[in-house]
Amino acid sequence: MASANRVVNRRVVLMGIAGAAGTAILTACGGSATSTPAPAATAATTSAAGAVATATKAPAAATSSTGATVSSPAAATAATTSPVAGTTAASSAPSGSAAVQPTFGAIAGGANIQLTGAGSTFINPLLTTWAQAFNQSIAKNITINYQSIGSGGGIQQITQKTVDFGASDAPLTDDQIKAAPGILHIPMVHGPVVPTYNLKLDVNKPLQFSGQTLVGIYFGTITKWNDKAIAADNPGITLPSTDIAVVYRSDGSGTTSIWVDFFSKISKDWESKVGRGTSVKFPTGIGAKGNEGVAGQVKQVEGGIGYVELAYALENKLPLSLVKNAAGEFIPPTVDSASKAAALTSYPDDLRFSITNPAAEVKGAYPITGTTWVLPFTQQTDKNKADALVSFIRWAISPAGDEIARSKNYPPIPAPLKAKVLEKLKLITVNGVPVYK
Repeated sequence: MASANRVVNRRVVLMGIAGAAGTAILTACGGSATSTPAPAATAATTSAAGAVATATKAPAAATSSTGATVSSPAAATAATTSPVAGTTAASSAPSGSAAVQPTFGAIAGGANIQLTGAGSTFINPLLTTWAQAFNQSIAKNITINYQSIGSGGGIQQITQKTVDFGASDAPLTDDQIKAAPGILHIPMVHGPVVPTYNLKLDVNKPLQFSGQTLVGIYFGTITKWNDKAIAADNPGITLPSTDIAVVYRSDGSGTTSIWVDFFSKISKDWESKVGRGTSVKFPTGIGAKGNEGVAGQVKQVEGGIGYVELAYALENKLPLSLVKNAAGEFIPPTVDSASKAAALTSYPDDLRFSITNPAAEVKGAYPITGTTWVLPFTQQTDKNKADALVSFIRWAISPAGDEIARSKNYPPIPAPLKAKVLEKLKLITVNGVPVYK
């Protein structure tokens, strides 16, 4: 993959700045003078299916998705290149919290439209809730049928144009973009990937892991729960001698991409021997399809450990492990700690970036945090569908959409990134005419 030298500096985005920027952004998006709360929502139509899985590598700093070096404000750590990597900054401010809620006229001219999408299981709990809320409160004529099949499957289906949009937690590689000319990366939300396990321990005191310990477990060099490395991370906890049962994603997975991107940034051995991507050859363990499958497998096997998006760990009442960040802090996976890993001072033009392993100066950041992108094509042929899709995206990153995201434990994208998204949406056209101006 070609490398492009793009520098992305990290910083903490203060709440006041994020709020003000969010106001300006969503006013430009067609906002009214009043802010409206998110409606109660239930899940939209979904189906689970299979895909594929592969991962790559990166060092202790961060990189852009095209392999460009990314540095933090006072960064002492150097980043290496990666086909799907980027870097981080931090912000605990809720994006768009003071923003104006956009209003919409008759979307798609009032025609009954069904949008189809496929991909990321990571975003599925949120996207289906968004879809129902959008249908109930904004456009009763618009329904969204989303298939939770994994990021690899979503990339494949949008490339083949069998769906109206894909969804992926890994940006497309340069080769994948060549196979899908005109595809856009639209960041929708961030979220933490959580190491979770099945042990008979105090549920009120979850285990904590350094990145090196997690790498050792997934390399198969740490095989017992009372291994000295796990014990060192968890002083005062009596650990069982139970065998560790490693669980990983067997399908093409953006969640895997986030997981192994973090591993690659902190372990040169992992980077060189296993690597990055949506699908990798894990040295040990058993595979399961989807976040749902990994959560279910861990829940069934005593001594199991796996990685899932936060919502799936919560839904299955699995422990939420703390992970050591570059600042040396063991941080729990929360909306706030993931938000601190998610805000960048600048973004590459194609909006492909990675936010795992923020620099040491970013205090309180959860280090295994990722992004989900919606993947539409710039050139659309159906004006009503294009209008429906663009309107849905605008609404999803609005205050109403943000409120739903937080309620489902997903950090909304920060205000500066929302501004970039709105600019990208202007590139979506029908017969050369922009759908959103």
